[in-house]
Amino acid sequence: MHDLQSLTLIIDIAIIITASFLIGFIAHKFKQSIVLAYIFAGVLIGPYGFQLIKNLNEVKALAEVGVALLMFVKGVELNFPKLKTIWKISILGNAVQVVVMVSLGFFLSKYLGWNTYNSLLLGMILAISSAMTVMKTLMERGEMYTLHGRITTGFVIVQDLMVVMMIFFISNFEAIKEGNLRNLLMTVVESLLLVSFIVYVGRMVLPKVLTYIIKSRNREMFLLSIFALAVGIPLSTYAVGLTVALGAFIAGFTLSEAKYNAEISVQIQPFRDIFVVIFFVSTGMLINPMLVFSEIPLVLGLVSLVLLGKFTTSIVTIKLFGYSVETSAKVALLIMQIGEFSFILLAVGQMYGQVSQELSSSVIAVTLITILTTPFFARRAGCACKIINKLPFVKYLSEGKPVQSYREYPETKLNLRGHTIICGYGRTGSYLAKELKEKGDILIIEHDPRKIDEIKKIGCSYIYGDAVSPEILKMANVDEASVLILALPDMRTKQIAIRFAKECNPNVFIISRAFDIAESKEWEKTGADRTTVPHVIEAAEMLRMIQEKLNLKS
Repeated sequence: MHDLQSLTLIIDIAIIITASFLIGFIAHKFKQSIVLAYIFAGVLIGPYGFQLIKNLNEVKALAEVGVALLMFVKGVELNFPKLKTIWKISILGNAVQVVVMVSLGFFLSKYLGWNTYNSLLLGMILAISSAMTVMKTLMERGEMYTLHGRITTGFVIVQDLMVVMMIFFISNFEAIKEGNLRNLLMTVVESLLLVSFIVYVGRMVLPKVLTYIIKSRNREMFLLSIFALAVGIPLSTYAVGLTVALGAFIAGFTLSEAKYNAEISVQIQPFRDIFVVIFFVSTGMLINPMLVFSEIPLVLGLVSLVLLGKFTTSIVTIKLFGYSVETSAKVALLIMQIGEFSFILLAVGQMYGQVSQELSSSVIAVTLITILTTPFFARRAGCACKIINKLPFVKYLSEGKPVQSYREYPETKLNLRGHTIICGYGRTGSYLAKELKEKGDILIIEHDPRKIDEIKKIGCSYIYGDAVSPEILKMANVDEASVLILALPDMRTKQIAIRFAKECNPNVFIISRAFDIAESKEWEKTGADRTTVPHVIEAAEMLRMIQEKLNLKS
């Protein structure tokens, strides 16, 4: 019997992965949201579809791992330096927008007769934009480093933190509702002390432990240690009263300023992606299509509330901070949706209270529609600016000068353009770096922590990571690089790096080291512009020396 249950779970996972792949592939071909494709897959195979999944509880347990890994990576990637130049609008302006949206969602729900718990939950869900959709849209449009791109990035970073506070609020709602302020205050104090202790100890100990593991050069141990932290710390915090999602975020935050945080995100990503797929599919299983169709007026009302509410509050608050109408409109149009955190808040809400099926199905439908509209609205920022400038209330808003153009902000070392990327800091890579650093911007990608210290000494920009990862190459701005040098021995790394670099930037000039003539021809077929074969170059140099000697004698 036990074996049969295990086999059933394996079959369920196989169905989930297969359905996600097929529908995700179709969505990708039509340039639609992959997240929504996974949710739709859940609708099809779930209890309201073809009823292919048998172990719903086990699938939900795996989905919890997906939530933990997603929140862990969010914590690791939390980047406070990005907020330095735009902290006022990111924190204060964002707070206004979130408070307004929570209030609108709450009062609409109360008008519809929903209980307080569901009303507050809906308000929180409507307030949080989709970080995945926003960042993807900015990257596709090449607007990550524009002024509105920076402000939008600041918005989603701050909203990530707000989600953490919302999760805490939801998990302690009963204490708040009963007015037991003493117990609530004790819970807050205990939680803050626990979080502070974990963060302090984590930042003191974990980076040193990871550095020790990395120096052992055992990649499997490094990966296992990250996974243990991503799942182990959340379970520990859950045992003392915090949610798994909150614990995972804290675990990631302790490593956010570690020297190897980029590599941590890259290493955990494949596991995160698989479990997050299961999470979104399990969310789709909650949708009752018939209920959604019966609630079309509610869904359309909520969509209108999200679009108009976020657009209006964002335009007003951003303009009041002294930014131009154009910048305000572009930011507002990018954040007019709800996304992946809606499902996390729903999942946490279901753990700690009675969430109506009407709320679940409506929220997922609203997410679907608003995410689909984001690219459409982002392309029409120019038209929106013309319309906004004609509105009567705009002239009453702050007429202060817009803040500095993004070009005046100091760029970080990784925001390079027209630079040379050197993958590998061995004998060849180190020689090239020292020769080229005075002739232009260079960035080195290296996986050996001992060599990172050497790179720091010569004052070059660097990324700790493996060039086999597309994410590492994206961080290196390969799409803006002029030259990519692959001074690496590993064939698989070079093959993947060449293909990905050419896909991102067909004009990048790629030079790759090859072991022999056959490998050299292979890299040229793959996309390398030039290749070098060390023993051939060595033989040619020896031949030149011999010919010089013979010529002298003659």
